[in-house]
Amino acid sequence: MKSDTGNFSISKSGLLLMAALLLNSVAYCTVWQVGPTRVYTLPSAVATLVNTGDTVQIDSGTYTDCAVWAKSHLLLQGVGNGWAHCINSVCGYKGIWVINAGADSVTIENMEFSGASISGSEGGNGAGLRAQGGSYTIRNCYFHHNQNGILCNPSAGNDSADVVIENSVFAYNGCPTGDASGCNPGYEHNMYIGSGYCSFILLGSYSHGAINGHNVKTRARNNYILYNSIMDLADGTSSYDIDIAQGGPTVIMSNLIEGGPQKTNHSIICYNEGSTNAPPQNLYLINNTLVNDQTTGYFMFMPLSTNDTLTMLNNIFAGPGTLFNGSPNFSVIDSSNNLKNTSIVAINLVDAPNYNYNLTDSSPAINVGIAAGWVYNISPAPFLLSPTMQYIDSANTESRTTSGGIIDIGAYEYPLATGLFSFKTESANLLIFQNPTTHQIVIEALNLKTNEDGSIHIYDASGRLVISQLLHQTNRFILNTGNIAPGVYVAEILASGSCESKKFVVAK
Repeated sequence: MKSDTGNFSISKSGLLLMAALLLNSVAYCTVWQVGPTRVYTLPSAVATLVNTGDTVQIDSGTYTDCAVWAKSHLLLQGVGNGWAHCINSVCGYKGIWVINAGADSVTIENMEFSGASISGSEGGNGAGLRAQGGSYTIRNCYFHHNQNGILCNPSAGNDSADVVIENSVFAYNGCPTGDASGCNPGYEHNMYIGSGYCSFILLGSYSHGAINGHNVKTRARNNYILYNSIMDLADGTSSYDIDIAQGGPTVIMSNLIEGGPQKTNHSIICYNEGSTNAPPQNLYLINNTLVNDQTTGYFMFMPLSTNDTLTMLNNIFAGPGTLFNGSPNFSVIDSSNNLKNTSIVAINLVDAPNYNYNLTDSSPAINVGIAAGWVYNISPAPFLLSPTMQYIDSANTESRTTSGGIIDIGAYEYPLATGLFSFKTESANLLIFQNPTTHQIVIEALNLKTNEDGSIHIYDASGRLVISQLLHQTNRFILNTGNIAPGVYVAEILASGSCESKKFVVAK
């Protein structure tokens, strides 16, 4: 069974957005310390004191406190063993923490939020985080048992704002039927990314058990849902697991997605049910494992007609029910190399009843996928539709390297995912040397002859191609780390029909 409180690592900066890259380059100024033994004992005590670019470090522990943050380029982080936990307090009928209009590029790390609740007369939508400013990044955080986990809309006119959520857990946020607070069941969610954002990235996270609302809901213009576990489990009563409410260019790639037996809506993914986003309305559903634990139902619901394309490749659809609720409503459907079976057992997953969707050695999903190519009509572009990572518990990822020469169908490559940061599939013939003093990384292929031509490709942790270069009669490539953002990358060298790949980390 999945755990809400597994060990987290500080997350990888596998971001697609230039705005997010800018966040990593900000030089933070004053460091404020908060904790029971500090001068400032509550986060709210420093919220009115911070200036643009400051860092607030909050000791692990529990704080019955809410805070409003109004400055930009803030780093708000829990420190110590475990999360810093803010609980049972709501500011201004909005949230435990509120990012005010005008605040931009705020990063929140290692924080836990629970117990946000307000009455129906006050709106019934108390949030762990209420974001009303510009861009923000959530990293290694835990939102649970709030009316809303995250509820956000960018401030007026800030249509270039971006949202990044990495390696975080969302659990049991929402409004139960008959709730005494008077909230409206079905209108509160694990996360709600409102309209107006340029893009939304959900990466390496675990969202489950939403109560009557959605596990993931977004109205952003461009959406990347990558390497996550999005599930109802046995007790979740969500409406949709993923709701891309206004459509727009969207990549849903390499996720574990499960519709549970207690769902209040029988569809698992909904796309474009109330479109106000400008065309194109293109959906890319690539290398996901979707499991339906209902006795009936639908994997996808696409209610509005569009002149654009559904690209659906290398997915597993396991369990009863039908693929579409009604018509797919796309003028072009590019669908191949998917595996659908009404019998979950027939897919030969390791332990589907306990949500382990790794492939066994007899799975029909092995070595039958197809190269999905690139996306050019999404912002930012281009984006490679070939997964380089795969989800592992809890709220983390490990590298995925194609074995056998042909990619497997679904979110996992056989052999099994081996656990937290285990990379047994990495090449032993590819060496990576780092020299922090010269800001250089040397990448060397041992089995590439010095008089042989090859090529090197470097991808970030979300699969976006960062560097591509020919290697002319050399087996060595020197990377200047000053030219790329901190984070986790995969180096791939191609030569003589073979491929060698290995993960490395850039830290600054």
